[in-house]
Amino acid sequence: MFDYDRAMADKENHVFTNIHNENLEDLPDDPSANYNLDDWGTIVHDEDYIFVALFLKSDGNTRKFVLQEENFLEALDNYGPQNLIMQELEIIDGNEWLDYQRRKY
Repeated sequence: MFDYDRAMADKENHVFTNIHNENLEDLPDDPSANYNLDDWGTIVHDEDYIFVALFLKSDGNTRKFVLQEENFLEALDNYGPQNLIMQELEIIDGNEWLDYQRRKY
């Protein structure tokens, strides 16, 4: 009888070729795996609010952020509220934003 658990644990067994891959660099990047992360890498939940904001940088260019609420407040601290372009500020329900992200992938 085939011992499934023993075969899975045996690194020399080549029946299961993908479970003991030591070189993860060979795996392609999957952009859909991060669909629920804001621009700063924070996981967005349905009950969160997402802030799409433009900030004026010191060199005169703008920087767009899509951030969860706590990260938006941190961006305000970092870039200064005087550099927030209020006309471009958009606040989106987390559930709506996640649905949009899921449809993209």
